[in-house]
Amino acid sequence: MSISRLVRFLNNEDGAITPFVVVMFLTMVVGGGMGVDFMRHEAERAALQDALDRGVLAAASYDVADYEAFANVEVDLEQRVISYVDSSEILRGRNPNLVVTSNISELSRQVTADGNYDINTFFLKLIGITTLPVVAHSTAISSINEVEISLILDNSGSMAGDKIQNLRNAANTFVDLVLNENTVSHTTVSLVPFTAQVNAGSLLAGQFNLAEWHNYSWCFEFDYDDYRTTALSQATRFQQEQHYYRGQGGTHECPPSTVIPFSNNPAALHTAINSMNAGGYTATYAGMKWGAALLDPAAQPIVNSFIAAGVVDPIFAGRPLDWDDEGLKFIILMTDGANTQHKRIRPTTYNHEGESSWRNQSNADYWNGRNCGYGCSTQTVTNATAGDNRLDAICASAKAPVSAESPLKQRIIVYTIGFDVSTGSNPYVKMRDCASSASRFYHVEDADLTTAFVQIAKSINKLKLSN
Repeated sequence: MSISRLVRFLNNEDGAITPFVVVMFLTMVVGGGMGVDFMRHEAERAALQDALDRGVLAAASYDVADYEAFANVEVDLEQRVISYVDSSEILRGRNPNLVVTSNISELSRQVTADGNYDINTFFLKLIGITTLPVVAHSTAISSINEVEISLILDNSGSMAGDKIQNLRNAANTFVDLVLNENTVSHTTVSLVPFTAQVNAGSLLAGQFNLAEWHNYSWCFEFDYDDYRTTALSQATRFQQEQHYYRGQGGTHECPPSTVIPFSNNPAALHTAINSMNAGGYTATYAGMKWGAALLDPAAQPIVNSFIAAGVVDPIFAGRPLDWDDEGLKFIILMTDGANTQHKRIRPTTYNHEGESSWRNQSNADYWNGRNCGYGCSTQTVTNATAGDNRLDAICASAKAPVSAESPLKQRIIVYTIGFDVSTGSNPYVKMRDCASSASRFYHVEDADLTTAFVQIAKSINKLKLSN
């Protein structure tokens, strides 16, 4: 080859771009392939995380079998987690390495699961990365918290017959579920039966500054402003409700069933529940007010006084807990109807020196009509609309945020039950709106009432997923 031809060959630039194109093509293939490999990796990691989350939740849940009864707890827990991993189509055949550990005591269960395996790469292996690790970690804690419950039950006349018996059965079941041998030292239940009023009972009423008419029953008269707060001040001067019959059948405006406050005694609660009878008008707002008041920290002096009197278990000193405490406060509010008007006898007419005029011989409505026509001796204190407004106010107060720093944490978690009410009706809407969330409103018929109470009782066992 001549010198001139060699020089021409060396100076010829034809095809110089080819190496660059080849390099860029390989870079694009590897770069695009990396995305495919990483997408596969993330899909499998998410599937493993989801399987572990569900597995440890099932293992730690108080709804599953009592692990303490098994000979090998660790093996049983591991098998429960593995079953959730095996049920995932994405993870089928992966056989991840699983390590399941637990910390189980009388009052809590903590289950932790770690899982990992490798997946082969398709494109990353072109640059020497042949596998990617899939790793997940999950912990579930199921524990018995310090719990305070107000159980607010409609005893009005529309609950007569099978309905009141169904309510007794459902409420008794609820009490047995929330007060068992593991929770009885951590849980208080205040039973609040209501009709047109709430009868606090002489012991609880005695803790307040009450202007007394008589000693036959212990209902309080509240103003609208009293419903704008959950607290019930021991210093405020409240007027005692008059004691009299209303209606053709002669129903007490202040019901005979009284509040059972701050109890962890299932037997006492069962006795009170079984003694509930239907009769009278409906004031759901009054029940809600008392239920909320018995969860408000302002009631701590009352609990301390009851402890000193031997009425409340000493382990509950300092209850109701402060709003920002780690404990849990619940209201279960059940009604089968709308708020009705609430009447009283005019103070100038009411015979507060004795009970015969308004209690034994007949009732206020009868004498009102007989003496001078309706509207003379009695007066309407709260009509249905005003009652709804009071209910809205106390529900909003109960669900208020614990603090500005915790705007999503409500003071009280409110469950409501619309029992045998029509969809879209006034009581349906009021119960739906009063509940802490849509999922905490139960719209049930007779046959489903116990089921609703069971579901609420189970949800009160707090289950928290962490990490």
